[in-house]
Amino acid sequence: RRQRQMCIRDSAYYGAQRCNLALNVMKEAADMDETTKANRTAELKFLRALFMFEGVKIFGPTGMPYIDETIAAEENDPKVHNGTDIYPNILADVEAAIEGLPEKQTEVARPTKTAAKALKAKILMQQGDMAAAKPILADIIANGLSPKGERLALQDDLDANFNATTENGKESIFLSLIHISEPTR
Repeated sequence: RRQRQMCIRDSAYYGAQRCNLALNVMKEAADMDETTKANRTAELKFLRALFMFEGVKIFGPTGMPYIDETIAAEENDPKVHNGTDIYPNILADVEAAIEGLPEKQTEVARPTKTAAKALKAKILMQQGDMAAAKPILADIIANGLSPKGERLALQDDLDANFNATTENGKESIFLSLIHISEPTR
C-alpha cells in the first residue's frame, strides 16, 4: 500500500511539475499566438489542479506540497512537508481553467469548460461542501458538452461506454489518452 501511495504522490508531483515547466516555456514562446497561449495555459492549469487533487485525495490538503511555475526547480522537492492547506491553490487553478477553456475542443483529449466545472464540483464534494457543488453539477447536467461538443447524456447502450469503437461518447466529460513510456527524472 505504501508503494502505491508513493507512486500516486510521484505521479501527482511530477505531473504538476511538467505543467509548470510547460507554463514557463510557453511564456518565452515567440511562435505561439496569444489565443493559443491562453488556451494552453488554461489546459495546463486544469491538469495541474487535477494532478494536485489526486495527491490530496491520498495525503490530505496539507500532505502535498503545492508547486506552481513560480517555484524554482531546485526548490521543488516533493519530500518537503507542506503543512498548508493547498485546496485554495487547486481551486484557483480550476477557476482559471473554467475562465480560459473553450466549451469544446478540436481534439477529444483536451479539457473543456465542462471538464473544469466537473473537477471543481468533485473537489468541493471531497471537501464536504455539497451545497456549493450542487449548482455546478446541475449546470453540467443541463448545459454540459462532451469533448466532441455533444450535449451530455446517457448512452443508449451501456456497453458503448466500454467499447473502443464507441468511446468518447456523450457520457464523456474528460478523458486522458495514456502513452506508456519510461519516466524521465
